[in-house]
Amino acid sequence: MADFYPREQHWRWKHALRAEANSISNTIKAATKAFSDRFSKLLAPKAPFNKSKYQAFAHSMFSNLIGGIGYFHGDALVDRSYAAEYEEENEGFWEETAEARHRQGAVKLEGPAELYTSIPSRPFFPRGFLWDEGFHLIPVADWDMDLTCVAYNRT
Repeated sequence: MADFYPREQHWRWKHALRAEANSISNTIKAATKAFSDRFSKLLAPKAPFNKSKYQAFAHSMFSNLIGGIGYFHGDALVDRSYAAEYEEENEGFWEETAEARHRQGAVKLEGPAELYTSIPSRPFFPRGFLWDEGFHLIPVADWDMDLTCVAYNRT
């Protein structure tokens, strides 16, 4: 049976992969350091949150904010009836709003539309919120004004 990978070729391949892995690791380390340096320069936490124990939390929070920016395109189900049930005046409002949505003709398909927005909590609210967007864009503006302008113009 023929040896498809002679020992010498296997040795080269193994070392090439190891070199590539080292290169990727070094690139990740450099990117992490560049992020940390830029974060410290542009968004350094103020007292009392400027202690080292808060640094990882602040980096994670901002990374999640930037990482949660997404582009959405498509149709939306919209209810423009302004029904009284949507006022959320009691604890059972969600049942009343469900009934209002099921009324004949209350919900209509609109679109398509596009949205480029920050998602506040991807697992629980996988959509953008116009009210929150202004607050989300405050630190993003310090980080990257072009990104902020794109998000603002598509909200």
